[in-house]
Amino acid sequence: MENAKKGEMILESGIYCYKNLINNKIYIGKSKNLKRRIRQHERSFKFINEEDLESKDAILLWRSVKKYQRDNFSVEILELCEECDLDRREEYYIETLHSHYTQMGYNILKGSSGIKMSGENHPFYGKKHTPQSILLITEASNTNNGMSGRSHTEETKQLISIKMKEFHKNKEKSQVKIERKKKGKSKRIDVERLLQEGLTPKEISIALEINSSTVYRIKNKIHDK
Repeated sequence: MENAKKGEMILESGIYCYKNLINNKIYIGKSKNLKRRIRQHERSFKFINEEDLESKDAILLWRSVKKYQRDNFSVEILELCEECDLDRREEYYIETLHSHYTQMGYNILKGSSGIKMSGENHPFYGKKHTPQSILLITEASNTNNGMSGRSHTEETKQLISIKMKEFHKNKEKSQVKIERKKKGKSKRIDVERLLQEGLTPKEISIALEINSSTVYRIKNKIHDK
């Protein structure tokens, strides 16, 4: 950047990313002066108490650095852009890389909108994206969010790919847990019904093909009510 030709604009503003090399969680940030902002982060990592932090916007990142140590984090510039594009580019990366999910990253706000990423304010509250819709969203973002005519670095493409895979993997695990919980609840209802009809725990165990200890546990809970 120091060797820019005369009259050529030198961009200092853009989007950056800290990545935990142990659990792959990330933090997306923006700044009008990237070098200065990253220096501020590095200085804050040396603080012992949270009260010493000037800003709380990256508190989850700070806590993680204190837990895993600074050497286990990398930092890279995802994109250089005009100051007027900072807000929407930051939100683009947060949503694309899902860094506002606790299992994926350390962002607690949707960029500069100041909206906390929880409950009904969460962008995916009550919704879920299919791989096809994610692809469409990404393509739309490339067209409408300042990426037209530009391309991601190979490192950024790889990061996006990894985070997408992790997102769907975690979602699948959550779905399995939900299904197991539903199945367990259904079994409990069946056991309670058969107990009321006078069947013994052993008979219920055989009929429902479940462990007799499970039947006794449900029976004891009924008696404790």
